[in-house]
Amino acid sequence: MNWKPLGPNLVTRNGAVVTINFDVPTPPLVWDTNLTPPHQQLNTAWANGNGFEVTDQSGNEIQIQSVAIQGNSVILTLFAVPAPDTNLTLAYALTQDDIPSAWDAGYPNGMHGLLRDSDNFVGYAVETIDVYATNGSNILTGDPNVFARRAGYDIVTGPNIADGTIVTSVSGAQINLSTPWTGASGPVQLTFRHNQYNYCVHFSMPIP
Repeated sequence: MNWKPLGPNLVTRNGAVVTINFDVPTPPLVWDTNLTPPHQQLNTAWANGNGFEVTDQSGNEIQIQSVAIQGNSVILTLFAVPAPDTNLTLAYALTQDDIPSAWDAGYPNGMHGLLRDSDNFVGYAVETIDVYATNGSNILTGDPNVFARRAGYDIVTGPNIADGTIVTSVSGAQINLSTPWTGASGPVQLTFRHNQYNYCVHFSMPIP
């Protein structure tokens, strides 16, 4: 079977409930809790959509009440049942929360969503690094340039590291984590690898 990206293969609607079935490379589907949810300040009709967007034939935003993962599907519930003559369009990660002339790819205001799969593939960039950690702090330090090959959103594993911990920023001999170190202060070896999850593709399609 040919590989398919994480994307929709069928959309159906029953009243206010829209069901989106997905091709999922590595189940299960999950919401990425380390990304900033989109549409919290602008386009707020979609604030509860985790990246999903619904509009009518005039381009008006249709309010999303909730989204929930169910197997290889996402169940999207609208705030109200649309009028019978309303033509709806479902989109994902196509609207950024900023002025149209400034593209903010890779930033919280940019076009993005939270839906991903659970691919734990470990690529060539994995490495174990000697660092110094302080109890209760999310800052790690090390020798100069020891983090030169690391990047934001790298996944971090090791003793006293909470599941799902990622790198939030890198600066010279210092690296910041998404969660604080819970072990004793001192030297420790931690493993870093690039995030290889499959995130949902951008798309737009009519809702029947």
